[in-house]
Amino acid sequence: MLRTFSLVAGIVGAVGSVLLLLSSGHPPVFLVVLFSGWVAFPFAALIVADLFSKRWHARTRAALHATTLVVAAASLLSYGRAIAGMPAARPTPWFVMVPPLSCLVAVLAVTGAAFMSRRSSG
Repeated sequence: MLRTFSLVAGIVGAVGSVLLLLSSGHPPVFLVVLFSGWVAFPFAALIVADLFSKRWHARTRAALHATTLVVAAASLLSYGRAIAGMPAARPTPWFVMVPPLSCLVAVLAVTGAAFMSRRSSG
């Protein structure tokens, strides 16, 4: 059940993040394509990780799924707040910083859970 929610959250997070990016202004098409890939990358990485997680320990998979939910919610909130809350300022820094921070959080959470799973089972 958590896996289903996390996959839906990953897709909604990616689509919502790109839509929020598109609503933030009218940059050149080249930048839109680049930033769309940049903003969607953490979600694509989490969904691909889910495809490879079949053999992982249950605790590690649960951490991956929970992280996907958190990253999706945090990204959408960050981008939405950047667009709605700062009309005079440009929201570009949020679209630059949130994806690598999302990836860092995901890597730390999943590797931490994997490490804890090995220690408890070994």
